[in-house]
Amino acid sequence: DWMKGGKPAAAPARGLVSGGGGSGGRGSDLMGGMGGGGADLLGGMGSADLLSGMGNGRPAAAPVVGRAGSITGPDGRPLSREQLAARREAEKQAAIAAKVQEQRAREAKVEADRDREHDLEKTVTARVQQWQRDKKNLRALLASLHEIAPPCSWKPMTLGQLIEPSACKKAYHKALLAVHPDKQDAGDLEKKVLAQHIFDALRDAWHVYQQTG
Repeated sequence: DWMKGGKPAAAPARGLVSGGGGSGGRGSDLMGGMGGGGADLLGGMGSADLLSGMGNGRPAAAPVVGRAGSITGPDGRPLSREQLAARREAEKQAAIAAKVQEQRAREAKVEADRDREHDLEKTVTARVQQWQRDKKNLRALLASLHEIAPPCSWKPMTLGQLIEPSACKKAYHKALLAVHPDKQDAGDLEKKVLAQHIFDALRDAWHVYQQTG
């Protein structure tokens, strides 16, 4: 038959379990020899585990162990799911309350600084305006800048050093950089207000200087 058909003949349909001839014995004996029967074979491997791990092509999910036991209460016992959820919610609410408190503190400080700045405006404005009236021109303002300016990088200059127009112009730009409000300590409101008024006074004097020389 093999020579005629060009391919091997199909094997007999009788299998080992059915006990058909050709195996030389009973299928049940064969299974018994491997472990006391088919049930014993599956039982030894764990039939549920074998089917769940191989039947759907992926291993069975491992059980979650100790999820609630990682955090314990004051008595040393693991917290329940409800206790863990309540603890997380309490921590969340505490964090929100802390942020709200910080925001309120910032707003209160801004409001207090605004009131203080308003009060400083009166005294600082009067002081700078008096300085402008006394010195009258840009050269005199630059020569006396160290007397009124807040602590900064400005180095005192004399009127003799400011006679030349180029020297006066250079000193003016250096003065603007030295007393610029952004160069002052952000936490010292009085210095910032004073620097702003001096900065404005120098710019006004510069405009006059450009017209009159």
